[in-house]
Amino acid sequence: MLIPLSIQSGIHLPIIFSIGTGLPTIFFAFIIAYSLQKIGHYFKTISQIEKIMRILTGITFILTGIYYINIYFKWI
Repeated sequence: MLIPLSIQSGIHLPIIFSIGTGLPTIFFAFIIAYSLQKIGHYFKTISQIEKIMRILTGITFILTGIYYINIYFKWI
């Protein structure tokens, strides 16, 4: 449908059509690229927090184990 209309009206219609279809594509590409960059930053932060939480969980389990061993053998 665009070709017969462009023959009648000249080159203006294809240019408007290309701008109308290209701008939303470029806009969403920037949004996706920016979001992926932010997701990478958040993932790095969560990985650091996860490492600290693993250490704290390990220390908690070790201390809990020592507590129950102490109760079982009644050392104190």
